[in-house]
Amino acid sequence: MAKTEEHADIRLYLVVHESLRLTLRRFVDTTDRLDPATLASVIGERWALFARALHVHHEHEDDEFFPLIGGADPSVKPLIEQLEREHQELIVLLNAVDADVAALEAEPNDANKKALHDAIAAVRDQLVPHLDIEDEKLLPAAHASVDAKEWERVSDNALKAIPKADLPVAAGIIDEVAHSFPPDQQPPPPPLPLRIMLTLSWRRRYAKFLEPLTS
Repeated sequence: MAKTEEHADIRLYLVVHESLRLTLRRFVDTTDRLDPATLASVIGERWALFARALHVHHEHEDDEFFPLIGGADPSVKPLIEQLEREHQELIVLLNAVDADVAALEAEPNDANKKALHDAIAAVRDQLVPHLDIEDEKLLPAAHASVDAKEWERVSDNALKAIPKADLPVAAGIIDEVAHSFPPDQQPPPPPLPLRIMLTLSWRRRYAKFLEPLTS
């Protein structure tokens, strides 16, 4: 979707959503493919990072993005209420994954591996349709009605809320997914300091995070 000077540029938001989809697909595949002991050795910190990122994303939606969109276009407020309820439902599913990760790490066996795989698949089955609704209905409303400067302000707040230790992976997946989009749908490049860090070390750190999820 082309950027306008007046209204929200939603391209980065769409990339973030696709990053969540892609990462979940990789987790579902990995929990099916790896043997229990290997999975137990690599899943904990990787899932924890993803869960933190998703919690931060949803908190900023509830606290900043959704009120901004609803204020600019009141017609989407019932949709926002639905999406907020779904956020609460996802917390329950994410907590179930955390419990299953702990169980697998304590006892790496086939039963615990299957329980973890099924729990992450349940997150996928809830989250992906949720993201699809946002992309198809809510973000176009933001693009049509939200002031560009206000959108940029809350987007900056969301970026600053990412834990510093998680930035290499967060920037790495966004970089990967952004370059998979057609050129006219790619968001603007990140600020220069982030581009430098991606080049110097963050892509390598992201590749280390990714290796067991894709090999």
